Amino acid sequence: MELRTISRGAYAAARSQAPQAVAAPDDATYRRLWPTLVGGGEPPAVDFATESVVFLLAGAKPTGGWSVVPRGAAVEGSTLVVDAAIQGPPPDAIVTQAFTSPYAVITVKTKAFTDVRWQP
Repeated sequence: MELRTISRGAYAAARSQAPQAVAAPDDATYRRLWPTLVGGGEPPAVDFATESVVFLLAGAKPTGGWSVVPRGAAVEGSTLVVDAAIQGPPPDAIVTQAFTSPYAVITVKTKAFTDVRWQP
């Protein structure tokens, strides 16, 4: 299934402890969730006639250098299953000594799901 990453970062506004995926099937939900999950700024444009948005939040990490890397998505029954890795920094990397909360926001070319599941 076609997907595209529309935003990525290390400091999500949401500070969950565990990884989570949150779907936004329409513009109103997307614009309501953006400041709560990602933070400030204008959300990127999305064609909700054919696309849906999924926020992938990796949860709290003890240092910088972490990222969410989307790889694919598929619909199984009524569930959108997202394949995305949470990548940590290499063992010898020099990283920021600060708590981070990496995230990625993706669009998927489908409207045919009611739930979303992400198992990083």
